Order: sequence, then C-alpha cells, then structure tokens
Amino acid sequence: MRPDAQFTEAVRLTGDGNLGEAETLCRNALRSDAHDVSMLALLGAILLKGGRIEEAQTVLTDAVEMAPTFAKPHEDLGFLYMHKKDYSAAAGFFRKAADIDATQASVFFGLSHALHELGRNTEAEDAHKKFLTLSVDSNPLAEIVSLRNTGDLDKARTACGRLLAREPGNHQAMRQLAMIAAEEGQAPEAERLLLRVVELAPDSIVAVMDLANFYRDQQRFPEAISGFQRAIDFAPDDSDARLGLAHSLFTIGEAQAALAAFSACLEFDDSQEAAMLGCGNALRMLGRSGEAVDVYRRCLSREGIYASACWNLASMRSYEFDDQALADMHARRREPNIDDQAAVSLDFSIAKALDDRAEYDDAWKHYVAGNHRQRAAVQFDGVGFETGIDSLVGTYSQNFCSREKAQRAMDATPIFIVGMPRAGSTLLEQILASHSQVEGTTELPYLQRMALLAHTSPANGISAPIVTSDDDRLRALGEEYLRACRRHRPEQKPFFIDKLPDNFQNVGFIHLILPNAIIIDARREPMDTCIANFRQLFGQGKEFSYDPMEIGEMYLQYARMMQHWDDVLPGKVLRVRYEDVVRDTEQQIRRMLKHCGLRWEDGCLEFSTTERTITTASSEQVRLPIFSSSIGFWRNYEAHLSELTEVLQPLIGGQR
Repeated sequence: MRPDAQFTEAVRLTGDGNLGEAETLCRNALRSDAHDVSMLALLGAILLKGGRIEEAQTVLTDAVEMAPTFAKPHEDLGFLYMHKKDYSAAAGFFRKAADIDATQASVFFGLSHALHELGRNTEAEDAHKKFLTLSVDSNPLAEIVSLRNTGDLDKARTACGRLLAREPGNHQAMRQLAMIAAEEGQAPEAERLLLRVVELAPDSIVAVMDLANFYRDQQRFPEAISGFQRAIDFAPDDSDARLGLAHSLFTIGEAQAALAAFSACLEFDDSQEAAMLGCGNALRMLGRSGEAVDVYRRCLSREGIYASACWNLASMRSYEFDDQALADMHARRREPNIDDQAAVSLDFSIAKALDDRAEYDDAWKHYVAGNHRQRAAVQFDGVGFETGIDSLVGTYSQNFCSREKAQRAMDATPIFIVGMPRAGSTLLEQILASHSQVEGTTELPYLQRMALLAHTSPANGISAPIVTSDDDRLRALGEEYLRACRRHRPEQKPFFIDKLPDNFQNVGFIHLILPNAIIIDARREPMDTCIANFRQLFGQGKEFSYDPMEIGEMYLQYARMMQHWDDVLPGKVLRVRYEDVVRDTEQQIRRMLKHCGLRWEDGCLEFSTTERTITTASSEQVRLPIFSSSIGFWRNYEAHLSELTEVLQPLIGGQR
C-alpha cells in the first residue's frame, strides 16, 4: 500500500472507531519511514482519542519538533493539555496552531474553552466568534448560531422555524429558539422552550444547564440551584455545573453552602480559578476575613484571576498593599495587551492603595481611568431612568396610594431598607439583625422582579399593570413574595430584613401588596454617597456608578422619589441618616426599633459582635465599632468635583 493510501486508510479506521487497527497501521508505516510526520501526528491523535495521554504527549511533542509549522499536532496538544487541566499550556498550543493555520474552526473552539477556564472571558468570546464564523457552511444550526451572535435575531428565528418544520423533534434548533426568546426578553416563552428541550433530551447535560442558567439569569435561584444539582448528578466532574451551583448559593447569601460547593469544585479540579476566588468571597461573607485574605493572596499567583484578587483585597477595609505589591500592580496595569476587565480591576485596586496612603490626586486618576473603561462596557440610560420615575410618580398618586387596605396576617413581617448604595444600609441591617426577633437575609431580588412585571402594560402580554389589580391579586402578590423569601429565613423569626437599596422605587408597590411591611430609608450626605459609589467597583447592577454626573443625577432622582413617597404615604417611611447614627447611635437605634414595633435590646447597640452572613461591600466595616472617618471623606477629592457639586447643590447641606 502506497504511503498516501496507508494514511487515508488509517484516517478511515480512526473515524470508524477502529483505533487498534489504525494504530497498527501508523506504527508499521513509521517503521518504514520514521520521518513521516503526517503518520506520526495521526498516531498521536489516535493515542489521544484512546485516552492514552502520556503516550500521546510524547508522540505529538515529537511531531511538533519535527515539523514546527504543522498546525494539527499543535491543536491536538492543545486538547491534550485541556484534558490535563493545564489551561495555560493548552491556550499556548491553540494559539500556535491558529498562527500557523487560521482557517480551522476546531482550533478556535479549543482556544475559546481554554481562555474561558483561565477567566479571560473577553478573549474567549472573540475566539468563540471566530469558531462560529468558520463553522458556517451547509450546517443550518451553525448558520443559526452565527445569525444569533451577529444580532440578526429575526433571520435566526426564521431559520429555526424552517429547520423545525422539517425536523419537529430537533432539540438543538428548539434550544436556539429558546435562546432567541431569552435574548428578546420573552422569558415565559424561553422557559417553555427550554423545558421542552429537556423533555426531548432528558439525558443532555447541556439542556439541563441551559435551563439552570436561564433560571439564574431570571433570579429564580431555587429553580437554578435544583437545575445545577441535577446537572452535577449527571456529570459529577462538570466544573461549570459545580460553579453554577456555588455562585447561585453565594448570590442568595447561603455562604456556608456556597463555600462547600466552591471547595467541592476545587476537589474535582484544583486549577479552577473561579472556584478559588469564590472560596475567598464566601469566607469573607461569613466574616472569616483572615482566611479570605489568605485565599485572595494565593489567587495572586494565578494569571487569570490576579486582577480580581487584587480588587478583592483592595476592597477589604483592613487590608493595605505594601510597596512591592503596589509596584507589581502598576507593572501589570502597563502591560500593552491587558484585558479590559483586568485593567478596570487594577485601576480600582491601585486607586484604593493610593487612597489608603492619602495620595488622593494620583488615586483620582486611577479611579477615573477604571470608571471610564467600565462605563464603556455597561448600558445605562439616565433619561430612561428619569422617565421611569416620572411614570411611578404618575401611577402612585395620592388617591391611588390612599385606597383602604386591611392589615393582613403574615407569617413574618418584612423590613425593607432602601436608599442609594453605599449610604449605610448594611449598617442599619446589622443593627436590626442584632435584635432577637429580626432575621437578616441579603439583597433579595424578588420584590424588584415582581414590581417590574406588575408595572408592565398588558400589551406586552406579560402581566396586568398594578393599577388594574384588585385586592385578591394584591394579596396573592404579597403571598408570592413571602413564599420566595422563606428559603432565606432558616430561623423563621417574626421579622426579616430585605436590604436591596433599589427598592426605593417600589415603596408604593410594597405598600399595596404588603401593607404591614416596614420601610426604612438609609440616607447619607449626597457628596459622600456619590464619591463612595465612584470609588466602588460593583459586581453588577449599578451601571450608573461609573460616571460622577450620572451618580449625581441618580441621587437627585432617588431624593425626588423618596419625597414623593413622603407626600403620598406620610409616615410610611422612616428616614435614618448615616451621620446621625454615627453621632448619636443609641437614639437612632431607638427610633428604628420604635418604627418597627420592637422593644429595646442592648444587643442592637453591640451590633459589631453579631455573627451573621453579610453579602455587601461593607461586610468588614459593620463588624467593627462605629467610626466617623467616612463622614466628609469626599473633601479629599473636592478639587475634582466642581461639576458634581453643582449638580447636587439643591441637596447639599440640606438633604430632603
């Protein structure tokens, strides 16, 4: 058999799964010509496919050394190192293969996965897009995926319809249709389709993971947690499923369970960087700050999470970088090909380190750089937000809010703490959660999602607007909210706290569906609030916080909204100013307890000793005795704030 015929036959045997025969043919050919690099590379691929990793590594390494410009053995080594969970080496081999031959879709598929495991998500997305572009040929699914990724959802939907008309049971096409519905905000339709995909492919971990990720995106965490657990039952070594479970538990404040889930993920894959970082975050949430610092410091040795670890350390009040650490961050920040998110994290970290050293002008430069870059990556419509406030003011008129509402029996009374972020809400939560009758939870997402649906026009086919709701529907909404919160109340105390600042928009809605609910407005001096937001790199959901003017405008809208609630629901909201709590702690605690209908307990005054899970950026501060150093802190940056001062002038010195 001629050499080319031998090679063709070996490829055919490999494709048919006859690996033993294919290997024998390759080895016989190599005895005749030890320099046949094509046969050598094919032998390496056969050994890799058969799971003989060490043998494959030796053969493929020989092939690469023999023919440095041969792309395929580089690619196979990339997949080999993926199997060994050495993602950095894998990415290096995939990149080399792409440099040699940039036309192979499989190379970019492997590269995208390696980069994703390294936490380099922007680069991973670019590689995945290249993979999809190269995959589009006669494959209708590849065409649909490509159309989705280029944003042409109408054409993608039409292509899905054509494919499903020919193949009604094609769960891959149905999956794409579900993704399109989710991207268009049609959550009920997306859920229906994803459930159908799971029915059609009950043994597919991809289908189960899609549904779990959908529930997590919809902030339906109990369903998400069940979905991720089911995926783990299917594939115990699937790191994405374990990470999804851990992150969902962490998000809803179940820190101990999240820590166990992150740790379990590391037991299966000790190179999983996101799980390492997650362990640090969970320890921090549990108040185990020393252990959290140790974990974050270990994360500094991991390329993919170095910048994130820096920010986590910087955001801890008790941690300060030494000169060498600061120099290292500066050097990393100057690297020419630095990832956008890493640059943002490092700018905030350097700024905080300089802030701690009272080098405020230099710190400001890095805050500006980090915020500017982050603002370019998020969507925030200030005009749209103001229009939304206009709509709420119009909907919740004096007459509408004064409708007679009977007090309702509830298994627990919620205490909502609302306001601007970084205004002291976590401090108030910690004080109240130190009372024997009050259970602290976290920033619960349920009320905000329910309010969004309740204010949606029926023309969108989602939900009846609140103005048309009768008492039975309002009562049902209140019961739905309380059911959703039960998971967060393991102690089942008579009162529990929902501390999502954004609920300042939903005071009227709360009053309608939960007339017994207690509402407290955590208020802080405007300039200090705005600068505290500008100095904080939030994980998500605070898109207004990366531009001083937008933060100032947000504060004005918040103050306007709260004034409206004071006008139409007098006495409903207790305003507690951070500065007053610092200056006269006991008196302000007595005001809050009286507003909640709770008797005095000395434990509320000793709040810093209360052991509980705290999920927000102030988790270290509220475990310390109260301090006044943050009052007036904005003046350290006063030279840079003339425009913000002008925006906030109506409120400065006389907060409404």
